[in-house]
Amino acid sequence: MPIPLGEFTFRLAAGFALGSAIGCERQLHHHMAGLKTNALVATGSSLFMMLPLFMGGVESASRVGAQIITGIGFLGGGVILRDGFHVRGLNTAATLWCSAAVGTIAGLGEYWAASIGMGVVLLVNIGGRPLSRLLGEEGLSGSVTGIIYSLRVVATKSKERELRARIVALGEKSRLTLVSMKVEPLAADSISILAQFATPEDSTGTLRSLVGNFHFEDGVVSAEWQTVEPSAK
Repeated sequence: MPIPLGEFTFRLAAGFALGSAIGCERQLHHHMAGLKTNALVATGSSLFMMLPLFMGGVESASRVGAQIITGIGFLGGGVILRDGFHVRGLNTAATLWCSAAVGTIAGLGEYWAASIGMGVVLLVNIGGRPLSRLLGEEGLSGSVTGIIYSLRVVATKSKERELRARIVALGEKSRLTLVSMKVEPLAADSISILAQFATPEDSTGTLRSLVGNFHFEDGVVSAEWQTVEPSAK
């Protein structure tokens, strides 16, 4: 017998409400998948889990649940982005995965279990943030704990490829993580390369040595570095 309309509405509302609660935390911290995305993921999961009940049985519920997991895997993969040497969106993808699980449980009518699941997700996202900073973990939203250094080199266009390669190599051979690099054309056949590095420790010696070497090279007009911002502990 199909699920009663009242029970269907209550389960769907539970999935929506719990997914919205997870999404509110994401929205407040300016992550890619916020209130609407998490609410829709949880609501959709609830709908799919109730689909077998409209078909007159529950024997296919486990198969539907497995397909939800697969579908959310594709959705989560879409929010994971590579930015230089950083990978953004892992925490967002994991949160979407958890929202789907919460919605799936709500769709089964297990409201208390779904509420506990939502609470654990919020606990991890809220309580885990200061712990990650304490441990010096790179923020998955793209921010990096540590010191941010800015490096600017002005040189002739013919030196661009060489300088970019050396800047990238610096990030690969040291604890400096290359966050961004931008090249801008200047007058008189010259370019400006602006790079930013992040590191959990003082790396002024490394940057001072690199800039010093640049000063003695043909084709380099100027080179300088500075500290952009220290991390907030």
